[in-house]
Amino acid sequence: MNPLIRPLIDCIRIEVNFDLQFIAAKHLTNLLRVCSTRQPNPVPKIFKNLLTYLCNDPFRTPFVQQMPLPVKLAADHASPSIHMPDKEPYDINRYFGIMADNVNANSVNPFLNTQISSSSSSSNGTSTQQPPQQPIAVQDEQQKLKCLTERRGSQQTLRSICIVYNRSNELELIIPEMVQVPVNAVLTYYEQFNQLDDVHLKQLVNNSRPAKIDLNDLDYLNKLIAQCEAENQGYQDLINNLNLIEYLTSTFLNANKSNECYLDSIDYNNQSSDEMKRKQCVNRAFIGLMLKKDPSILAKIFLFLKCPFSGVRNAVARCLSSICLNDLLSSSSSTIDSSLLEMLLEHLENSNRNLFQRQGVVELVYYLNKRLEHLIIPYIVLFIIPVLKLMCDHDYYVRSVSSHCFANLIKLYPLSSGSVDDDCNNQAARIERQFMSNKNLDEIRLRQQEFLNQLMDQRKLKAYALPVDCLKEVELRPYQQQGVNWLGFLKQYNLNGIL
Repeated sequence: MNPLIRPLIDCIRIEVNFDLQFIAAKHLTNLLRVCSTRQPNPVPKIFKNLLTYLCNDPFRTPFVQQMPLPVKLAADHASPSIHMPDKEPYDINRYFGIMADNVNANSVNPFLNTQISSSSSSSNGTSTQQPPQQPIAVQDEQQKLKCLTERRGSQQTLRSICIVYNRSNELELIIPEMVQVPVNAVLTYYEQFNQLDDVHLKQLVNNSRPAKIDLNDLDYLNKLIAQCEAENQGYQDLINNLNLIEYLTSTFLNANKSNECYLDSIDYNNQSSDEMKRKQCVNRAFIGLMLKKDPSILAKIFLFLKCPFSGVRNAVARCLSSICLNDLLSSSSSTIDSSLLEMLLEHLENSNRNLFQRQGVVELVYYLNKRLEHLIIPYIVLFIIPVLKLMCDHDYYVRSVSSHCFANLIKLYPLSSGSVDDDCNNQAARIERQFMSNKNLDEIRLRQQEFLNQLMDQRKLKAYALPVDCLKEVELRPYQQQGVNWLGFLKQYNLNGIL
């Protein structure tokens, strides 16, 4: 089979003409059925090559080992020790920062290669411009084109495989690695990271630390980073597989999105609604196969939002937001997974979080806000208040991305009280049933809605009774009572404000 497979793989990998690349992808897909019955079976190697091509573009895949280390490291006995970022804005590095599509324009982002030189003081006190640090893989235009061509060819082939073999329910039979490899990668590193986290927490408790563990403790963070660094090549494998999940759950549903890779709009721009529904079913089938392997796979992916590597957090945020979009556009659910929502809200509200967790969860909210667009409207009431609180975070990137998300959410909030057509009414009804069937989510929604109603309309502020004896015989004028109600509202929610 080698004389047949190799030319097709080479065409997928290096052919810059889109049409020829697409034809090669289609024929390689059909050839896999024949290959799968042979011994030795070449399908696993073909899939491995496709995954490599998909994740070989540093514009879409963070490379852990190429990410720069924090500028400030302190010598601590035999191993280096990190310090928390102490300037604003600091350069995005291997541990700290949010990569979310260069929403932070004042930072150096080695992942996206959209970098602004940072200023530093020279010995004579003047400001000098430092050259941006670029990944080795993208230092010249020829290498950029090579990476783009490989990724595009891999995407075409993976998409063709899903369409052809999901339609006949043969995906697990012909190319089981498509589901098995990413699930196994998540499970492997979940066990390692989960045990690592528990061990360090127990160590802190056994060292006579307070009963309430401070997850921002530098000793804890340094131990966590040191252990993860020992497996950084493995975490790169995790990032690659998360990118695969992201692509397979979003490529068809986002076919008409202008902000997606242009290849997704070439074939499917003029497809009928029935064709688009079939592709949505293909996507749901892939998620169903993952959940069949491990029903708790989404919760395990979510755990990596507190990973020390900023590249891992970015990959998790993009993967989970893609799955949520898939849920909303699926005719079978049309709602975001309730367990995923609860985990996200718990992390947003939890005050005992370290910087890694805060940056990870804010990055997920950013991608949900960006990718779901108007579909996020029914859920705005859940997110807007936790995001508002994070705008006062100590970290520059958490504040910056939270402010960006809040600005978009607050513009859409007035639309959350109504709908515009039958489709919106149907979706609103399904989401309402989701809230009603989940007591925890419903309580959060009602509590947040009460706050927002008072914040957006001062006429809905609850009357506040002044606990002062001397005012018992005094009747406040209406505008005075409104002022007292407003100050009482600020006090109730621990907010700062002016009368």
